[in-house]
Amino acid sequence: MKYEEVKVEKPIFIIGAPRSGTTLIADLIAFHEDLGWFSNYFAAHRKYPAVSILNRLVDIPKIGHLLRGKEVHRKRDKFKEKLPYPREAYSIWDLYTRPDFSKDYLMGQKPSGDEKRNITGVIHKVLGYQCKNRFFNKMTGPARIGYLSGLFPDACYVHIIRDPRAVVSSLLKVNFWVRNGGLDAPWWQNGLREEYLNVWKDSGRNPAVLAAVQWRQIIENARHETGFGTHERKKYIEIKYETFLEDPENTINEILKFCGLTKSNKVYENLKKRVRIKNMNYKFHDNLSHEDIDAVESVTRFVSKKLGYQF
Repeated sequence: MKYEEVKVEKPIFIIGAPRSGTTLIADLIAFHEDLGWFSNYFAAHRKYPAVSILNRLVDIPKIGHLLRGKEVHRKRDKFKEKLPYPREAYSIWDLYTRPDFSKDYLMGQKPSGDEKRNITGVIHKVLGYQCKNRFFNKMTGPARIGYLSGLFPDACYVHIIRDPRAVVSSLLKVNFWVRNGGLDAPWWQNGLREEYLNVWKDSGRNPAVLAAVQWRQIIENARHETGFGTHERKKYIEIKYETFLEDPENTINEILKFCGLTKSNKVYENLKKRVRIKNMNYKFHDNLSHEDIDAVESVTRFVSKKLGYQF
């Protein structure tokens, strides 16, 4: 499987810790008329980018929004999973770049020539089949900006950040985290500082502390990799999920403007019609013990204060 290296112009990445609101915001942005993306069909048949032609269904006038699928958990909605929708598609990244892409922080790593040729080549094909000119992708967990910058020097990064207590509370209950070892060991490799590992171990390997130190590491790494606060800063913006909940339309406007995208009726229509927006942050009070809340606040306070979270 060999591709020729091509230029992928100004791709857009929504990044952030899992359970931070990245899916809700990314699903809205992906409605933009200029954006192409990896679909559930391509993720399932990753050697066949031609299946991306199905993504055109969502652009059919008047009915396209009805033909956009989504990942669902209720049986009555299962038909929606048969329609094309955007995916993180780590299986594609693992195949076309490197096998450890999905499970590694990739700090200090640079792509090889083959990795760059393969991923830019397949993205070029996906955009062609979908008839789009900008690539869009959501990535949760480590931002991997240093590595991605070697693939896409002019990429835009939109970092969605949520109150760490809400993130930890949600992670400790969500199936993928619980069933795949997220309560017992770091989720990603080669990036968590020894100091943070020791904080977790000293807590008696508390799952809440483990999730909290990873939330902190993800944000610190992203800021480091982008040169946050320096004159050499890459095209990177931080959006608090709580800000989006308070004022979704203006927050979407800010993201579109930052990425160099025009305002989009499709995005705004789906913001109003399709998405039910509700602030669920309060749930951490019910889901976490007082001891766990204190531990999470202690671990994350230094970074949280910089972000405007007060506790």
